[in-house]
Amino acid sequence: YQPTSDRVVRTTPSAGWYYYPDTLAGVPTKFKVFRQSTEGFLLRATTDSGTGEVIVVDNGAQLTRSDPSTLPTVGNASYTGTYAAIVVDGVRDMTPDTVSGKANLQVSFRDQRVVGSITDRVYNGTTASQDVTLDMSTMSDGSFSGTTSGGDLGTGGLVAAPGTYTGMLVGPNGEEAIGTLTITHSGGGTFTEQGGFVASQ
Repeated sequence: YQPTSDRVVRTTPSAGWYYYPDTLAGVPTKFKVFRQSTEGFLLRATTDSGTGEVIVVDNGAQLTRSDPSTLPTVGNASYTGTYAAIVVDGVRDMTPDTVSGKANLQVSFRDQRVVGSITDRVYNGTTASQDVTLDMSTMSDGSFSGTTSGGDLGTGGLVAAPGTYTGMLVGPNGEEAIGTLTITHSGGGTFTEQGGFVASQ
């Protein structure tokens, strides 16, 4: 997925598909919303420095770090930011639900470890939802991945299975972070939460 001045183009496969600006209730303003008429919705956010970008679609996500980062080798850092997700019933879901929240990361540069959470989650702009724990993971060259726990949507019937997350530190000195989450919710159907976050120290 490659952003242009006012659109996002899907480069491969099916090069030439454009996602145009649109809206979805419950998506934080930090994330821009785009839609392709037959393929569904896309969420995009960038870090304040512009060196990190996350794009979320109904079957996955894309993380981009445009410049290299020089990371500290000692010490700890905390990151806070914004989380947004679409909740879809399969691919090409033209009427997805949404989740918003607050991203929190704690990084140990000496131990190369990351742990975090997604808090203050709200489903479809109105329903308070369970926090997600980003279980501890190791970091390599600023990139990390791991499993999640929690995250029930509070709808009365859907239960969140353990999910996965990926992320990376961006910015000249690793002072920002981007990441994605995938969580499956089951019970009276199966729905997938595809989310992303941008955060800074």
